[in-house]
Formats: sequence, structure tokens, C-alpha cells
Amino acid sequence: MRRPAAVFTIALTFGAIILAPGALAATTIGNISSWNGSVASGFGVAGAPNYYTPTYGQTVTVPSTDTVLDSFTFYVDLPTNLFFRGEVYAWDPTTSDPNNFAMGNATGMALYASGQMHTTSYGSGFAPQAITFTIPGGLPLTANTQYVLFITTSRDFAANAGITATSFFGYTPTDTYSGGDWVYVDDGGDPSQWTTKGWTHPAAFPGCPPCFAGDDLAFQASFSGPQNPTSTSVACSPHTVAVGKPSRCTATVTDTAGSGQTTPTGTVTFGSGGPGRFTGSPCTLVQTSPGVASCHVTYIPGASGTPTRADTITATYSGDLAHVGGDGTTAVTVRPTTKADCKNGGWQNYGFPNQGVCIEFVQLHGG
Repeated sequence: MRRPAAVFTIALTFGAIILAPGALAATTIGNISSWNGSVASGFGVAGAPNYYTPTYGQTVTVPSTDTVLDSFTFYVDLPTNLFFRGEVYAWDPTTSDPNNFAMGNATGMALYASGQMHTTSYGSGFAPQAITFTIPGGLPLTANTQYVLFITTSRDFAANAGITATSFFGYTPTDTYSGGDWVYVDDGGDPSQWTTKGWTHPAAFPGCPPCFAGDDLAFQASFSGPQNPTSTSVACSPHTVAVGKPSRCTATVTDTAGSGQTTPTGTVTFGSGGPGRFTGSPCTLVQTSPGVASCHVTYIPGASGTPTRADTITATYSGDLAHVGGDGTTAVTVRPTTKADCKNGGWQNYGFPNQGVCIEFVQLHGG
């Protein structure tokens, strides 16, 4: 059985809520601006003694253009050391169970499942905090289709043994998000029931509203558009330098989409396969032509005790909301290029037995 939820309204200063870091979004959906601080209890660990509901979620509709889910956030106050996870499933709204006030269920396999998370403090219900699940690389979804985003303790049922305190979820008693609803499922600590049992919508209870039921959880979800492919190249000049002498390395990032190309933004980080250092890394891309951007750094090779070597230079593009990241490589040859590179003990940088042998090497290979 489900323990009835209790409802509280608290004074909330929205500017005091700190969001966990996440990807920047092109489209953000949610209802935080309409949330007045109301919280409902009843979420927690399934089974005796309290029979709390272990899975709370919000159904959402994916925007028509920005279809990659980057993160989602709920506002909750969870007991100390409660283990929980965030998940995303496709949603089937056709499931109906009038006896359970069901209005749909999760379907298919998990599209995203976070790692195990746990709380370290408890505000006794009156200190809801933003809990954000950030999806590495984003989750491509289908436009104008419903999914369910949820928090659950069911995958950690055994680990939560002994935790009897309830949790408090921010919610809105009226319909503040038209693309979905607050839903929950009494799965008894069994995740397999997410796709086999109808999920309840609190506002579907007879006589609601008004009652303790809510229409939506307080939430937000961040989406971005599909990313265009890119190519990253790097060239260094001069491509042959002596130890301690600079070579300018320029990275070029090109949007390689078949159509709708845009100019990549963000940063490029440089690395070397040999001893040496960079100045200016990471560098910030600047457009050089439509769909193309570049930036440069300076590479200064160090000594390795070998007459000549090839340092592999790698330029790694971070990507942005509209472009995937990538990398490119080139080689910088490191050897003495002038007689001066051999003098004043410079010959030792290359492992030569003396200055004369170093000079002969320069004369043989050219300056």
C-alpha cells in the first residue's frame, strides 16, 4: 500500500537554490518559475515499516527541434545516506488502471541510468535542494514524444535497509507544465515493475483537486540540438625546431555537416608525445570563414638526449552545443638546426659526445 503524502508550503527564495553543474542548454523546459515552495512527503524506501513510494517521476514532451536531453533536475529533501538514482525511460500513456488511478507506464529499456548517488544531510523536509542528473554526451530522443524522468530508490533497496525517514519533493498542485505530469509507481523495490505496472498520477485521485495530490513535480530539463560532425587538423611552423625554440601550432576545426553548417566555438587543448611545453593552451576558437574556426599556441620542445626525434602534437577540440568534439595530430621534428644550437653546452640536449660531433650533424642534415 502507498503511504498518503503530506503537503507543506514553505517560503522559498529561488535565488538561493544552487543548480548542479550541467551542460548549457538551447531549450529548457520546466515549471520552477511557477513553484511556490510546496513540498509533498511520501517518497522513500519501499516495504515495512512505512511503505513509502520508491519511484517518483515527471513525464515530459521532447521539444520539436532541440531533442538531445542533457540534464534534468528535481527539488527534493532526502534523508541522510539515502541511496538513489536517476533514470529515463520511454513513456506509454495508454496504460489505464482505474482502480490504481494509473495513466501510463514506462516502456522498453532504460535510456539513461545514473550511477548510485547518496545524500549527506537532511533538512527535515524544509530545505529542498536541486538534484541534477547530467547525461554525459547527451541523450538523443524523439521530438514531440513523451518520456518519463524519475528518481528511484528501488535499485538500491537492500542498501537502504534501516532508513525510515520520508523524503520531500517540490511539486505544484495545479497544472504548471502542459507537456506531462507527476507520476509515481509503488514497485515494492522491484524495478521490473516500472514497465509492467501502471504509474499513478496524483491529480487523478477522485475529488482532486483540491486534495493532497499534485499535478507536476517541480522540475526542469535541459535540451540541446543534435550536434554537427567536425574535423580537427593541426599544423606547426616551423615543423623542425631545436630544443627550447618555439614552433607555432595552429588548430583548425571545420563543421563537416552536409548542410546547415555553423562555425564551431569552444576551446582546443594541445598535448605532446615528447618532452616540451605549450603556452596559450587551451586556446579559444575564432572564426576564420563560415563553418571554420582556428586558434594557435606555441610549442617549446625540451631536451631528450637524442640527436633527432618527432614529437606528436595532438589538438583536441572540446565541442560545443552544436558540434561534436574531435582531435587531430601532426609532428614536430626536434633536432639542432644551426651551429649555435650546439654551442655553450647545447650539444648535451641531443646526446652528442661533444660540440664538434653536434656541428657535424647540423652540417650533414642542413640548417
